[in-house]
Amino acid sequence: MKRLPLKCIACFVTLLFSSLNFAGQPIKLVKAMSSGYSFYGTRSEHQYFEILVERNLKAEVVGVRLINNEGEWQDLPAKKIAVIDGQIERWQLSHQSCMRGLVLCSSHYQQPSINFIKFAVYANTATGQYWDNNQSKDHWLTKGAGWLLAKDINVTVNNAFSGSLYKEQKSFYPQVLVKNIAHAKQVQVVYSFDSWLTSHTVEAKYQTYQIIGPKGGLVKNPSKYGVESWGASIPVAKENQLAYFVRYKVDGHWYTDNNLGQNYRVIRKQ
Repeated sequence: MKRLPLKCIACFVTLLFSSLNFAGQPIKLVKAMSSGYSFYGTRSEHQYFEILVERNLKAEVVGVRLINNEGEWQDLPAKKIAVIDGQIERWQLSHQSCMRGLVLCSSHYQQPSINFIKFAVYANTATGQYWDNNQSKDHWLTKGAGWLLAKDINVTVNNAFSGSLYKEQKSFYPQVLVKNIAHAKQVQVVYSFDSWLTSHTVEAKYQTYQIIGPKGGLVKNPSKYGVESWGASIPVAKENQLAYFVRYKVDGHWYTDNNLGQNYRVIRKQ
């Protein structure tokens, strides 16, 4: 157990903002994945996208534009899930579909599925439309290829499918996604149960597989995009909440995801 120096917290904030690099890019893709799996006899697909948007845009609609099975561009709206420090909005799109089309069904699952997804993310405002389309090259996903991180994102919490503690839960398992920049690396989770009066650090471990879907779909680590999944275990049997951030050391540099300076918070469900 140790106290966390305040100057270190400020340092982590600086690192994260510089890595996100919002200058001239008011909307930004953070991560995405696409998976295919069978569940109760129905072949389904799942796509997940996480997007950050500057709040001063006053975005009315944020979403993903992708090409569907008919070769047509289709807009899928995202959902705002958080406002970070009053400045940045976090949006996510978690979409499940049949093998054909973008509507949940069971009658079309024998049709060809979407193996490659071409997409861009957008924000509609009262004054115009803003895009992250990978510098006019569009983003690409391959089904079942694992997680994709945006070009200048080197580490992020994989909180797509978790974020709370169940009533009887004794351990919390944070998942961390990192770019495979070099073979030698260190991944840590720093956490606190008492609003950072004291803190603890646990070393994350490389995982054989990475979770890519809400039903527990797995692909081998690393993903085809050079993204690795690391995991840790935090004992929480006697705790009702915790705050944490993750950091990644590679080539002598630390990269941090502390939720844009607000840290990630987990609360036990009653």
